[in-house]
Amino acid sequence: MILLSLPLCMFLLSNSGGRASQASEGNTGSPGDTDAFNKTCLSCHGSNIQLTNTISVTDANGSAVTSYSPGETYSVTVTLSSTGNPSSYGFQLVSERENMETSNGFTNPSSNAKLVTVGGSRQYVEQNGPSSSNEFTVEWTAPAADQGTITFYSAGIGANGNSMSSGDGGATANFALTPSATSNNEVSTTLVNVYPNPSSDFIQIDAERVKNLQIFASNGQLMQSNKELSGNEINISNLDNGLYFIQFEADNKFFTSKFVKN
Repeated sequence: MILLSLPLCMFLLSNSGGRASQASEGNTGSPGDTDAFNKTCLSCHGSNIQLTNTISVTDANGSAVTSYSPGETYSVTVTLSSTGNPSSYGFQLVSERENMETSNGFTNPSSNAKLVTVGGSRQYVEQNGPSSSNEFTVEWTAPAADQGTITFYSAGIGANGNSMSSGDGGATANFALTPSATSNNEVSTTLVNVYPNPSSDFIQIDAERVKNLQIFASNGQLMQSNKELSGNEINISNLDNGLYFIQFEADNKFFTSKFVKN
């Protein structure tokens, strides 16, 4: 549920900045959202304004896609279309694997959106505040290896600006990306050597021509992403102390390893 004014609906708090940031909830309607009431925007805002929610994904060339290639970055757009005349819009977006865990990977949201992490691991995109634009965009980087079908779930609202939940409209949408036929490269089952380990500033990867590198925190949050490495040294000085997992591609194979930042 995303509220764009100051309604008293289920909770005595303002949600104009998004449910994830202000209530630590995901209200997209996805299978993995654990809110006890399984709410979306429609739970409070009804259908007085007829709203349509559309999710689209495009590649670096601006072409629409329905599949992803590991490590590639895509643009995800949520568009809220209305037959009425809402004064403002809001939304929430999440990406999930088939096991209901989030794939995360969101970066660079549009100026009317922001990134929020709930529970230390679930990454959402939602509005900064009441948006005059009905379109929200964010970049999404696919996992470094094939993780099966990944589905984007979104809930959106068109608000009439009366500072109540009455008279508004909400809508949900989902959009699935399947792994591309060319993404089924061989995945190494042997951990590649990363050294020194532990390390406080730099690590070296025992591989050449490394690309599509991703570093994940132990909670699954994407911390670093590099399409191409000029060498095999990685600066980790900006990471907090803890355990991290690293995935990358080299010689048409995917590798994984882990290291400790101290």
